[in-house]
Amino acid sequence: DSQGSGCDPEQVTDVRRRAQQHAFGVERLDYLAALRDALPRDGISCWDMTMMSYAACGLFPVYSPRTFFFPSGFGTLGFALPVALGAKIARPEIDVMCVCGDGGFQFTMQETATAVEQRLGVPIVIFNDSTYSAVKEEQSRKRNGRFIAVDLTNPDYVALAGAYGIPAVRAYTPDELARAVREAFTRNLPTIIDVPIAPWV
Repeated sequence: DSQGSGCDPEQVTDVRRRAQQHAFGVERLDYLAALRDALPRDGISCWDMTMMSYAACGLFPVYSPRTFFFPSGFGTLGFALPVALGAKIARPEIDVMCVCGDGGFQFTMQETATAVEQRLGVPIVIFNDSTYSAVKEEQSRKRNGRFIAVDLTNPDYVALAGAYGIPAVRAYTPDELARAVREAFTRNLPTIIDVPIAPWV
């Protein structure tokens, strides 16, 4: 806090911004900003265990209680989709967003069928880097770059959406992501939004 410290508040803001960019990368911060921009202030966001979610825990503004769900220290892959569907059923009048990594989504992706059956208009955002990034990052530090069982063979998520008969889009930029999420909120079916990103490691 810069109050009473003699620090220039603008300098404090600039230092904080540069530290965040260094820690998480400008691109990832832009994606978080795009998600926040697309989600109404009272909207609910449900996050899986993914590197993007770790950044979101400290950098994604939350304006109301019970609108940011994350499994914290439990490390639960596959958490976000079932929780998002439950939130949408409980609060159908509120926009609900699901944010996953590609690895975590595959743990519970079959619940997409539930979203279709119940006609739940939840955007399913998949940050797709074809790896278990958190595990790979850990291995890079502790195993001298020897990687074991961290690279993924993913399905084509847009084609997967087609198999469920639901909309899908591949978003290559933060602006495309924000637009896709806003459009998804207008539907009464889930929308898969595949976001290809570079691996963290």
